Amino acid sequence: MMYSRTGFEVLNREIVTEEEVIFFPLAEWENWTKAKSHDSFMLLLFESGSGTHRIDFKDFELCPKQFHLLQPQHTHEFKFNKDVKGYGLRVHRSIFELFSIGFHFALPMFIKHPVLKMNLLEFEYLQKEFEGIAEEIHSKKIKDLIIARLFVIAFLVSRISKAYFRELTQVNENPKVYTFLKLIDLFYQSTRAVSFYAEKLNITTSHLTILCQRYFGSTATHLIDARILLEAKKLLASGISVKETAYALNFRDVSYFSRYFKVHTKITPREFIAECRID
Repeated sequence: MMYSRTGFEVLNREIVTEEEVIFFPLAEWENWTKAKSHDSFMLLLFESGSGTHRIDFKDFELCPKQFHLLQPQHTHEFKFNKDVKGYGLRVHRSIFELFSIGFHFALPMFIKHPVLKMNLLEFEYLQKEFEGIAEEIHSKKIKDLIIARLFVIAFLVSRISKAYFRELTQVNENPKVYTFLKLIDLFYQSTRAVSFYAEKLNITTSHLTILCQRYFGSTATHLIDARILLEAKKLLASGISVKETAYALNFRDVSYFSRYFKVHTKITPREFIAECRID
């Protein structure tokens, strides 16, 4: 992992409009009783209460000290009691793209596993950042700190999810899919071929794709691409040039890398860099 200087260029980006990041207490969202989908990301932190959160037609029991990460492709609805207490953040896709470099795991990993449990200390760390964002949104004075706090949230969630996903690997009846994720981390810079990973796992490419669909709701190719794009964003945000980033990720043609990046993120690498540098 490579970063330039002592900090992250992306943290210089300020929130420009109130719609980019919206904070809300969960107790005020009792009307989430019908299935909804969003074009933004939702970060939900539950302090206490009970009920059910249905995500993509799968029910998750609400418990104290939970974090829920909803992506735009998720459909969800709440059925919770009035004792629910917690915080929510609705984050515009463009802002999420910036601080998502703080996540250790590729986002498809969270599609099938959007709910994380945590201990009291982990909850208190996240609670501090959520409350800090709320204060900064309401003060309308220090919005440049919001991105920094979102980055910290991503880092903390990654630390929590690392242990959670390790547990899944140990108890899951088919750990090959999680071994696949580890292999991606080892070899994503050298190859994007699904056949390479299937061979390492001693299974066919079609079998690997079926497993990825079953456990992550995503294709094997998408998981590989997500890891490559995550690293590309980290490198670009740290000041590494487009050309150097392309070569570091084994793209020998910078033009192809730029097209690849835009297909998956809807913006070019240079546009992403410009977004990071807005101050």
